Amino acid sequence: MTVVLLRVSVLLTGSVPEGEDLLQTSLVRLYRAWPRLDVSSSAPDAYLRKVLVNTRRSWWQVFKNLAGSSCVASGSLTGRPVALSSSGELL
Repeated sequence: MTVVLLRVSVLLTGSVPEGEDLLQTSLVRLYRAWPRLDVSSSAPDAYLRKVLVNTRRSWWQVFKNLAGSSCVASGSLTGRPVALSSSGELL
């Protein structure tokens, strides 16, 4: 099951490291939501896939919002946006 979820997250992100980050973040969110889930009537793996997609969507929204400003650079390791101050320092 974990390999399948990793494949889905890699397909959503386009790279293995970001896919691993996405999967780990989504598993943390699933862990936090576990007490609220009714496992007997729903499938946790389907819920996790939904969390994967929603987490990636939120990352896209953050990137889109940061890309609109003039002080955005790409992170060297993850490719995620990094906000810079007017003097060029990381925020």
